[in-house]
Amino acid sequence: MLRQVLKDRCEQLMQRLADQVQNLPDGNESWLSTERELVAVEQALARLSFVDA
Repeated sequence: MLRQVLKDRCEQLMQRLADQVQNLPDGNESWLSTERELVAVEQALARLSFVDA
């Protein structure tokens, strides 16, 4: 269940990040917090995969 929640969140964050990078005006770096959260979710998924192996 946790794995699916993380995968869903990862997909949401990837879409949000793509939208933010494409649509934000130059100099607006609010997308950085989305990128940081995305990296954290990806790392959590990698750790879960390692534990399950």
